[in-house]
Amino acid sequence: MNDAFFRNRLFADVGTDTLRSVAIREMDFKTNDLIVREGAPGNSLLLVGTGKVQISKAGRQGQEEVLSVLEPNDFFGEFAILDHGPRSATAIALQPSLIGEIDRAALDLLMESAPRVLPINFTKVVVERLRSTNARFIDELLRTERLTLLGTMLSSIVHDLKNPMAAIVSSVSYLQQKAPDEFTQSAAAIIRGAADRMVLLTEELLDFARGTAHLRPTWTTADRILELLNGEILEQVRLCPIDIKIDLRTSDQFLIDEGRMTRCLANIIKNAREALKERGEISLIFAPRDQGLLISVADNGPGIPEVIRGCVFDPFVTSQKRGGTGLGLSIAKSCVDAHGGKIWFDTATRAGTTFYVWLPRQASAPTAQ
Repeated sequence: MNDAFFRNRLFADVGTDTLRSVAIREMDFKTNDLIVREGAPGNSLLLVGTGKVQISKAGRQGQEEVLSVLEPNDFFGEFAILDHGPRSATAIALQPSLIGEIDRAALDLLMESAPRVLPINFTKVVVERLRSTNARFIDELLRTERLTLLGTMLSSIVHDLKNPMAAIVSSVSYLQQKAPDEFTQSAAAIIRGAADRMVLLTEELLDFARGTAHLRPTWTTADRILELLNGEILEQVRLCPIDIKIDLRTSDQFLIDEGRMTRCLANIIKNAREALKERGEISLIFAPRDQGLLISVADNGPGIPEVIRGCVFDPFVTSQKRGGTGLGLSIAKSCVDAHGGKIWFDTATRAGTTFYVWLPRQASAPTAQ
């Protein structure tokens, strides 16, 4: 057995001679490699030697819901080896990872060699995870109730907004026809844009509460998204003593819902600005990656508090922000998921945070006529 597995929590107080007597299969995985898939046959226990492993399960609309992130010296796959059933969750390597696989025969041999220690270690971890699952279930039940209430409230709000919004848009159109001077046209365009955004924002919240997403994709470029971000939030950030660095590395076209993706990125930028306490640096990079678009938003702030790092994309999770709803990153993730993309982050205490959004191209861009 590789020395990397000796410190595993399963083997606490088990002698090294006993561990060396058992051969296990060692496997190396690259970042984002699939280790096991939910529903696949499983008859082995898996040890995390190095790296990080994400455990997830299919949730609403088939989207993967992250259950936990396992660090080195942890293990997974205990249910399959106990009941010989299929894998109950999917495991993906978040970093280059060394994984050890112990089959049932090897585990039985270890149990016989350390009968007073290994069964207790195994049982303690399983019980700990069951308690955690129960707590997560209650939390999820409460979140679902809050989302249901939010959806009911928003349905009423959207219904009530339609008439006044229609009156505003109608009045703006009349104003544009009767007062064609440049100032009035500019003011009318601002009013119409604000009214349209109000309706779209409430519709997005309603979609999120219902677990749906109605995209309006168009062919666009990173430069166009940046232009929309300037109007949405970057101009406001520039009023603060915060440096904004922008790096555009692609002029390709992508099939994206411009409005939703702009608000998704604006939520991330808003969080970065709040983390910096109005002073620091934010950098945005738009680059081609894996036949898609990779957008990164980095800040040099204090980093995401460790206590919420595993659940930042869950609804109603906040970092003690005044006036925060805890929905910003949840809605951002639902937007990225609806595009068939991925969103993740790197963070460290007092070293800042970087959010990554990867979006597929969806199809080949139309050629110029």
